[in-house]
Amino acid sequence: MKSIIIIFYLLTTPADKIICSLWVDQPPSANDVREACGPVDLDTLMMRAALIDGGSLVRDDLPASEIYNILEHLPAIHDDTEYGLGDYRIEIYEPDHSEIYCVVKTREYQPTPYEFTAQCGLDAIDKWNNGEIYFQQGEIIEVETDPDPQCMTPELTPGAGMYQFPYGSASLATQEPYTWLAGQLIWWGYTQGDCGEGWSGIDVATLTATPCGVTGALDAVVDWQNQFDREIWGTAKEYQVPPKLLKGVIGIESQFWPLWNSREETSVAQITIDGLDIALRYDPNLAAKYCTKTLWDCTVGYPRLNLEQQEQVRQALYADLTCYHCGPEEARRQTQEIIPLFARIIRAYRCFAVELTGETEPNRAWEVAAAAYHAGGGCLQNGEICDRGIGYLAKIKVMMTEVRSEDM
Repeated sequence: MKSIIIIFYLLTTPADKIICSLWVDQPPSANDVREACGPVDLDTLMMRAALIDGGSLVRDDLPASEIYNILEHLPAIHDDTEYGLGDYRIEIYEPDHSEIYCVVKTREYQPTPYEFTAQCGLDAIDKWNNGEIYFQQGEIIEVETDPDPQCMTPELTPGAGMYQFPYGSASLATQEPYTWLAGQLIWWGYTQGDCGEGWSGIDVATLTATPCGVTGALDAVVDWQNQFDREIWGTAKEYQVPPKLLKGVIGIESQFWPLWNSREETSVAQITIDGLDIALRYDPNLAAKYCTKTLWDCTVGYPRLNLEQQEQVRQALYADLTCYHCGPEEARRQTQEIIPLFARIIRAYRCFAVELTGETEPNRAWEVAAAAYHAGGGCLQNGEICDRGIGYLAKIKVMMTEVRSEDM
């Protein structure tokens, strides 16, 4: 079956881009320009001159190729004062420059709001509303594909690496001194801080643990963060998702505290309703399961539902990820049950990120998946991971390479 994929470019609003500035007391040579600007094509650029003293603009309409004849284009007298070339700053710029902010791939005539936010991030909404970015349709590609291709991942190789499958769940053990988790365990009476009399060990402004709170709660914190390791390991084996990556994502997102819910994000994986759009588009079996919970006819597949119907399916999945009106024990039991859902979500993000970037190297494919999960598809520009995604991956790697002291 043939399918159409439409590529949209989200571009920054056209604006002058400064390539370089020069401050010279005589017309520059070609070598001067090369040193200041690099290997530029002056025939495609423009040039302007402004007084260094006060910054007033003198010329703003000169072809940059005229830089070697700059004296012919500057007034010798300005406000009855004689100026020399050394009194001007010369800027070479590209007029009406636009950059690609994000690339959106869709099977629709235009991206849906959920494709927009999932692939470009929530920040893109603010930039769109402020007029900083705009859409431009690009290529239309016809591809041979199944109506709803099942998202599959390559079988993991055995080993202790971040993206390999380790022998046994004990290898997933971590000992992170999580301040939020420590604060919650003290608050709910699971442990106590090692503080002076009358001090709880909780910062009342943030509900995180103070240093003495973390010290007293550390054993409970370590036990809590490792209690899900068997479920993570078994689920990772079933769905071929690196278990260290899966645990690392949960650790960074929520510190393994299952009641960290907000209006936008839920549960230990801190997933948003918009973020579930990727999971449902790239895991048709998951979409079919939650579609039948809310709709009569699910034969067309999730991508072909209207926006209101897609929202209903996302809400159904979001509800299963959320423990409403729960205490810690009930939420803990629910977390063990829904870890397979998180594995499928991460696997779907890998399929999405690979399609977006064309990445084929197995380890790198998991990295772009995690970056997209955390920061949206807008984090993946030209196959590169944005700084926010790089920082996210670094935190996961640091967390998952530590060894508990009793295992050393």
